Amino acid sequence: MPSISRIRITNLVYENGAKRYRDEIFHFDSHNGVILLENGGGKTVFVQAVLQTILPHTPLADRKAKDTFSLDNSPAHLAVEWLLNDRPRRYALTAVTVFRNKEGMDSYKYVYEYESGDEHSLEGLPFVREGQDGRQRPASKEEMADYYQYMSHSYLSAHYFSSNREYQAYIEENFKIINSEWRSVARINSAEGEIEGFFEGCRTTTQLVDQLLIPTVEEALAGNGAQDFVETFERQREHFKKHRQLRDKIEESQRVDTQITSYVERYSDYEEARQALLKAKGEAKSLHQLAVEEQQQLRQRAEEHRQNSERLLEQSRELERRQASCQLASLQQKMERAGEVYAQQREAYDGRQEEYAAKDGRLQNLEIARLKARIRSSEEEIQYYTEQIERLTSDPDVEDLESRIKNNAGFLRWAYLQEEDVLVGRQQEMQQEQDKLEHDIQAIEEQYKAEQSNYQELLVKKGQAELRRDQAEKDMLTIASQILANPQQEEVRQEKQKWEQHASELERDRQENQSLLRQLLDEKGRLQGELGQLRPALQTYSREEQSLQDLLQHIQEEHERLLLSMKELDPAFYSVQSIYTKQSTVVTQLEGAAENLRLHKERAILKESQALAMYKFYESSTYYSADPLLEAWIDEWREQFSYLEAGAVYVEKAARQLARSESEYFTIYPFWAISLICRSSELERLLARLRKQAGMMTHPVFVLTQEQARAILDSLGGDSRPLMETAQKVFPSGWEVNLSAGVFQSWQQELAKKAREYGYERQQQEEQLQLILEFMKQLQRFLEKYPYEETRQMQQSWREIKEQLVETDQQIRARQERVDEIDVRLNGLGKKITEMIEELAHLSNRILKAHDYLLKAGERDKARLDLQQFQELLPFREQELVRIANQKKQAERKLQEIRQSLTMVKQELLHLQKQVLYQAVAGEVPQISSRGRELLESERQDLMDALHQKQKGRQSLEERLRQARLSKNNDENELTRRIRQCEAEIEKDFIFPPGGDEEIDVLISQINDLKKLLKRLEPGLKQAEKNHDIAQDRFTRQ
Repeated sequence: MPSISRIRITNLVYENGAKRYRDEIFHFDSHNGVILLENGGGKTVFVQAVLQTILPHTPLADRKAKDTFSLDNSPAHLAVEWLLNDRPRRYALTAVTVFRNKEGMDSYKYVYEYESGDEHSLEGLPFVREGQDGRQRPASKEEMADYYQYMSHSYLSAHYFSSNREYQAYIEENFKIINSEWRSVARINSAEGEIEGFFEGCRTTTQLVDQLLIPTVEEALAGNGAQDFVETFERQREHFKKHRQLRDKIEESQRVDTQITSYVERYSDYEEARQALLKAKGEAKSLHQLAVEEQQQLRQRAEEHRQNSERLLEQSRELERRQASCQLASLQQKMERAGEVYAQQREAYDGRQEEYAAKDGRLQNLEIARLKARIRSSEEEIQYYTEQIERLTSDPDVEDLESRIKNNAGFLRWAYLQEEDVLVGRQQEMQQEQDKLEHDIQAIEEQYKAEQSNYQELLVKKGQAELRRDQAEKDMLTIASQILANPQQEEVRQEKQKWEQHASELERDRQENQSLLRQLLDEKGRLQGELGQLRPALQTYSREEQSLQDLLQHIQEEHERLLLSMKELDPAFYSVQSIYTKQSTVVTQLEGAAENLRLHKERAILKESQALAMYKFYESSTYYSADPLLEAWIDEWREQFSYLEAGAVYVEKAARQLARSESEYFTIYPFWAISLICRSSELERLLARLRKQAGMMTHPVFVLTQEQARAILDSLGGDSRPLMETAQKVFPSGWEVNLSAGVFQSWQQELAKKAREYGYERQQQEEQLQLILEFMKQLQRFLEKYPYEETRQMQQSWREIKEQLVETDQQIRARQERVDEIDVRLNGLGKKITEMIEELAHLSNRILKAHDYLLKAGERDKARLDLQQFQELLPFREQELVRIANQKKQAERKLQEIRQSLTMVKQELLHLQKQVLYQAVAGEVPQISSRGRELLESERQDLMDALHQKQKGRQSLEERLRQARLSKNNDENELTRRIRQCEAEIEKDFIFPPGGDEEIDVLISQINDLKKLLKRLEPGLKQAEKNHDIAQDRFTRQ
């Protein structure tokens, strides 16, 4: 038998179009293969599809191919490539195109034999073609029919078949693909696990021979006889070999079972040792977990210590940073204080310096203005005396003198008013400056009082800070002695961190234990509630389990009784251990056995009747006569021949098709009733079978091929005798044997014996059939009363209830044990939590006092810082008081000087207003004049003297003129020298004021005083600048 190389399935649609094989090729390469498909994945469809290439249109599992495949829209293409020869490689291709037609389903069959590399191999079949849109589409049945016909006409090894029998006969004869074997494959695959049912009754040699070998032999005898039997026996030899191997395996399995029993005992010892090991491992695991927990705690503490160390280091760095910041702030404060002192010194010095420069500039401008006034007065005198000398030549009259005196009075009046305006203006300026100084002195006094108040308040705060510092230190000592075991060596802050950490751990442990306590209480309540539900459920499960167990036991007893009866009825059922699991097999076999018994009974009745009839027929005869038996043989052999037809049927069809009558054809060939027609290729096989049945014949049988029968029909109207001689004939064997009277009598006796045997066989068959039918009724009642599904569901329910019963009992035991364990743990947790609460209360008290200690430490540090700030601020406040006092003294000195100057101006103004000439010209109209008051006074005196005829002499005037010119020259030289020496800015329009000489004297005195004061302030200023530079340099370096 060839092996499968590849399978190709194209456009196979099933399950109403839900699933399909588009174009799949499965590669086996003549090896055993496995195709994994899920449940519902089309296993039966796949097997039925492959079977179509060997047995077209064959059903599988009671499903016809036309119902399995969806062929409404397009055909399905199925092909198998068979490996015929390995070296060299030669293949056979069997392909079937299945399509829908009016009758239901039809197919095109195609066979092609080729070598490796042929272009028309399996993958070369045009099952898929390109459509108009360029997409792939399955080929139509017309396209495949054209291709098959083209190949069959073009290649000798390609054949196209429209008949299933011709196709099957060809592949069986040429490729040794045996149809009967593939029908067995189809029957084996009629349901999942059917292979077990196929060989169910063949577990022993006797069963194998009775149920598998003998039917095969009988079938062979009914077919090609000994040749078929030999072929079949050769095929079954492997089963006998496997049977022997199976017996060896059974013995080996028994030995293995003995060894397994030994292994089980050994494993029991091993299991006990393993349980002990697991117990030891559990203890070791507990110890390991304890060690791991302690290790984790130690690591946690080490981590906490490391974090504390890092925190302390960070705090140390922070303290260092704060200390450096404090030092920097102190240096900055010292620098700012030195800067303020330097600024105060510089301000005082610069103020005196500015005052000195102002007074010195005023003095120089006054002296220059006085020299200018003298020069101008000398020029006026020179002009005047020159005019007087020129007027000596003439004697002015009185009227002219009076007129000149009148004008001189107007000039004097204007001069006195100008000088009076200057003095009044100076008086107002000095009065304003005096008012301003008085206001400034009042503001300075208020500032001095405020600063003095701040200074006193600072002294009070300094004292309060000292008291707070001392009190805080005293409270700290008291608290430390209360909470520290060794106050001299321990530090509260560090101990507080330890206490807080320990308290945090205790609180965390307490919360965890409290949470665990609540969980345990909740769990206990839940478990008690579950126990209250589980105990009634356990009782319910127990009652239900007992009830189902009783019922199942009754069913089992009934089942065992039926099973025993079934095995007694037929030894073939000895391998059946359960009617339910083999229900279909048992029922099928029983029905088959009953049917076989009925057939055997009917055959026995027939044989008995025939034998009795034959015996009765020949009982009184002294010679042999014939009787026909052909029709039964034709019906029995029809499936084994591609074409087999009775002569009477053949001639009837021919007469109908050729429009003739059967009587016409009878005239040319009268043996149609005892003739058989077959294919020429099957002639010898049919003759062999007829010869085997020669002992049963009563008439001779004529065998014609289709060609011979056609020739006889065509000879109508001619001589058909030569054609009659061509027919093959098989004569009854009794015709030759029974020619002897003695043999005929023996034959009669044999007929009587056979009739008796057939009668006994009939009785046995009837009794056996009755037993089987009765058992089938019992089995039917049993299955109806206790259906498999209900029994299985009942068993499943019993197992589930049993499991629930065991599980519920285990749950109750586990929960009760857990409740007892929880009670023990609750007692321990209660004590532990109480101890933790007491320890937490003690730690909380110490932490609160430590917190108070740290608050006091903060108050102490704050008091110290305030005290340090107050101590640093006090010198600054003292210096500020000194500065304000100095500022007040300076303002008061300036006020004194202004008052003196104001008094002098008032005296000069009063002196001016009390002069005789001032009062004499008070009623005159002022006239503008460029001459000075002194010159005008001298002119008035001269005019008055001239009026009184007291003119001076020429010599006296010339002497005055010379003195005036000499005074002018001296004053001009002095002015030039003073301008060169002057450091201050010279005011060109500055007019020497009245009382300027007195002001010059006062300024000289004030300037001398300022020089002495600046000389005293200069060392302090330099020292303040030096101190500021030093403080700034230290701050910059820091």
